[in-house]
Parts: sequence; structure tokens; C-alpha cells
Amino acid sequence: RGDGTLLETALVHLMRHRLAIAKPGASVTLLARTVGAGDARGILVSIADRCAPGDQLSTEVIAESEPRFVTDTVNILAGRLRTVVLPTAGRIISIRLGLASD
Repeated sequence: RGDGTLLETALVHLMRHRLAIAKPGASVTLLARTVGAGDARGILVSIADRCAPGDQLSTEVIAESEPRFVTDTVNILAGRLRTVVLPTAGRIISIRLGLASD
């Protein structure tokens, strides 16, 4: 529930960050879908970084937290952020935000 422009800016910032650190052959995918029903309706945005075949995430990337601008924006929008890291597969960040009532 909040500012679409602010969310867009945060997602662009996060995608640019992820693309900048991606190794050759890796992929970065942005997904979005609605979740829940009634008052619990929301949107789930995920960015998945997949390692190149036969590669794995570096120790630095595994230890790295999400950019502060992104975490601050999710907090401002009353959302939840979760990151899952699998060294040989990649990293997924999921952002869940509530939808405004009709």
C-alpha cells in the first residue's frame, strides 16, 4: 500500500545492482504475481539470480545484504523482504506488499 513510483525505483535499483554483480552466463529474473485474498491480498515480487552452469556464488555475494535503499523502501511501504541464498544455485529476494483496497 503505497507509492508505485517509489517501488519502481527500488526495483530498478535492485535489478541494476544484481546485473552489475552477475557473472557471465548467470541470469537475473524479475517475477511478480498477486497473492492472497480479501484483506490479505498482496503482490509478491521476486528477483532470482541464477548461477551460470557449474558456477557458484562467491563468499562476498553470499554475505552481502540487500542495498539499503531497497530495504528502506520496503519498510516505508510496510512490506516484507526475505532473501534465500543457495551457493550452488543462486539467490532469491522476495518482497511482499499489501494491495490497496478497492
